[in-house]
Amino acid sequence: MTDNLKRDGPPNTLYNCSESGWIVAALFVEWLQHFIRCLKLEKSKKKQILLILDGHSTHTKNLEAINLARNYGIAMLSLPAHTTHKLQPQERSFFKSLKHHFNEVSAAWMRNHAGSTIKQANISEILGTAYPRTVCMETAMHGFESCGLWPCNRHKIREEDYVVLDKDDTTCSPVGKTPPREIQAQGSQTLTPPSLPSTGSASSDMNINGKETHPNVISIRAEIENISPKLQISTCPNKISQRTTRTQVLTESLYKNPKLQISTCPNKISQRTTRTQVLTESLYKNELE
Repeated sequence: MTDNLKRDGPPNTLYNCSESGWIVAALFVEWLQHFIRCLKLEKSKKKQILLILDGHSTHTKNLEAINLARNYGIAMLSLPAHTTHKLQPQERSFFKSLKHHFNEVSAAWMRNHAGSTIKQANISEILGTAYPRTVCMETAMHGFESCGLWPCNRHKIREEDYVVLDKDDTTCSPVGKTPPREIQAQGSQTLTPPSLPSTGSASSDMNINGKETHPNVISIRAEIENISPKLQISTCPNKISQRTTRTQVLTESLYKNPKLQISTCPNKISQRTTRTQVLTESLYKNELE
């Protein structure tokens, strides 16, 4: 990482990067060491710090980081997947304020450098101005309070904020034994598409809006031509989400592509934790080893 990218950044900033551009286990360990130095922590078996993290694998599957945290009395708590927008203090207060000040400083930079554009080498400088305007005790306290972490208030998160699916709703049909696909249109009408013709016999009515289509593409019959062109194909009819549904949106652009891919929703284990974990507890650490 060149020195040009580090110019005029916030004080005590640690600079580094990975080949992929994403956080990796080694970078998190390096950050944790920097975190310990900044707080001037000493080795202790007594818990001194509560560090709240998301459930990314660089946190939850990082044995080196967990051992380092245990040595310095840091209790690492990982949040369940897809909950940081409600449960992580920096998501509720700090980042919103930082984004506001960063945009404000960026606009001032553009006015002072007419005809120029903000480049990568300017990011650290702009952040170095915006960051001190964001960091204050009031912002930090508001973040913890809005999440109900401190003061502890379980009612800060309403029951309707998260919808828990029943066990039967989360199981997809086995691959190769998928029930007939249904086409759902406008959320109220369900139609069963016609069966696919064989590749060797193209049907005369295999057309959409008068245009011929590949035999392997699902044909749309006359009785559903008046329905909205945005149709959803679901191969997991038992999986119903009250928020967003993982479906394939079938539009006219897909008809033009003979290689139509339809997801069969195979069972997949997420790299993120699905429940709250105290990563530095002996039981979790032993399971990880």
